[in-house]
Amino acid sequence: HRHPPSFLTMSPTALAARGKAARGFVSAVAVPKGQASEMMRVSGAEVLLAVRSLYADELKPFGRVILKRIREKVAGAHASAQGLPAEEADPETAPRVDPRRLRQVCEHSRRLRMFQEDGREFSVQLIGEPAHFVDVCSTADPYPE
Repeated sequence: HRHPPSFLTMSPTALAARGKAARGFVSAVAVPKGQASEMMRVSGAEVLLAVRSLYADELKPFGRVILKRIREKVAGAHASAQGLPAEEADPETAPRVDPRRLRQVCEHSRRLRMFQEDGREFSVQLIGEPAHFVDVCSTADPYPE
């Protein structure tokens, strides 16, 4: 059974602007502040790209962090498509990611192992790849000046 494409629930304007952009993330139409945001349905490939980028940054891929990274990447891809530097993108203007869809993608991925964390939080690890993450709560500084 095939999954519907990303942004299935987006407006016709957003769908018209849909297309592959920087680093495999689809470009999204920015949602002006104050308007109801649309929910973005991400694909397995988009989730894997986000998780790999968190691994590169040595950040543990918690569900909420993956959600944020996907929005950062989409906003950056949208900015690049408009000829702006990706660093100037505002992730808050990107559509929100459907957290239930993210969980489903992670649960069904053959490349990710999912772990239940505190409460409703979860994390994932790439199967077959070493996981070396910085403990953001630790007082030890692994990068002394």
